[in-house]
Amino acid sequence: MGVGDLVRQFGPDFPFAPCSRILHKADLVFGNLEMVFYNPKTPLIKERCSQSLMEAPHTFLPLDRGSGEPGLFQDDAMSHLPLLDFKVPLAYGQGLARAGFRLLSAANNHIMDFGFAVCQDTLDFLKEQGIMTAGCGRNLAEARKPAILTVRGKQIGLLAYADDSGQFARPGQAGVAPIKKKYLLEDIKALRPQVDILVVSLHADLEFVAYPAPWRVRLSRRLIEAGADVVLQHHPHVPQGIERYREGLIAYSLGSFVFPIWGNSYAQQRPYTDQSLILNLHLDRHRILGYEIWPVRINTYHQPLLMEGEDRQEFLRYLRAISLPLGCPDLLDRLWAKSCRQAASAYCSWLKGIYWQEGWPGVFRQIALLAKSTEKRRWVLGLVSGLGRFGF
Repeated sequence: MGVGDLVRQFGPDFPFAPCSRILHKADLVFGNLEMVFYNPKTPLIKERCSQSLMEAPHTFLPLDRGSGEPGLFQDDAMSHLPLLDFKVPLAYGQGLARAGFRLLSAANNHIMDFGFAVCQDTLDFLKEQGIMTAGCGRNLAEARKPAILTVRGKQIGLLAYADDSGQFARPGQAGVAPIKKKYLLEDIKALRPQVDILVVSLHADLEFVAYPAPWRVRLSRRLIEAGADVVLQHHPHVPQGIERYREGLIAYSLGSFVFPIWGNSYAQQRPYTDQSLILNLHLDRHRILGYEIWPVRINTYHQPLLMEGEDRQEFLRYLRAISLPLGCPDLLDRLWAKSCRQAASAYCSWLKGIYWQEGWPGVFRQIALLAKSTEKRRWVLGLVSGLGRFGF
């Protein structure tokens, strides 16, 4: 049973109920929306058919379809490419605003799964709910446009970008804002005079690894140097380290929050996929005063529950341990090289399955898709070099 099934049964407030007390204490709640809310009248375009197998093997698993029917659907013209169905009806999203969310990143690898018309339905719906978004738009300029809102007299600005997407925005094409250093630095420079607190959201890097790639550490620090106050990141689906850098704060992966871990063997079998955190920032007019970490564990109903007692302390010890290599570039390089080797091993095992299903043509087709993926090219380069010192 997926999140959509539970919302249909118990209502749109159900996913956030265990954490509602903590969320409602905040003046502003931010998150990453890695799905769409759809209007049945809007045609669905299966944009990610050409990319979906790049996320194997989980594309073959019976995940929630959003409509409540377990399983996967396929494009008739490309039936060999299964597609994750991350969509639910518009009404299912009403719990987001009631939970306190006012700012969401739409820059990720699932927001364009069904074409920009469905994505636009989602963005319009969120706006009606009083939730601002950044990171996706009708063209590159719109995707790079910041979201700015006023909270207790402070101007908070959000910029959002993704490293891997079914469709990146271009001057004449709708999509997600890509992680390009030039764009990020230009956008921070333009936004900095307009806001008191500047937040950058990045959706990037390998899934299920405990440490960020060295290129992402260097980029994140460069963003702080350029004027960002906070860099919040996601996509690995597990928590990663947190560091204070100069006057800023960088969280390299917030993990998952409301997500179907249980019953999804792709995620369930990985360590720490069911553990995450709420990062509570304390701000004054122009800087971060401090922060608190509220560890959460995702239960079998896909809800985040606040950890208590020894569970909480054990998680905090783990988070401190995985944050230590951030200050040791040589160690971080070695850890990244190990992650690249593990990614390559898993990819080769998966290609073996493709070979038995489709033969060499299928293998060559997937290798060609890998070459087009920024995220995948980086771990290939890390594998070849044996180190992480490349890019940015």
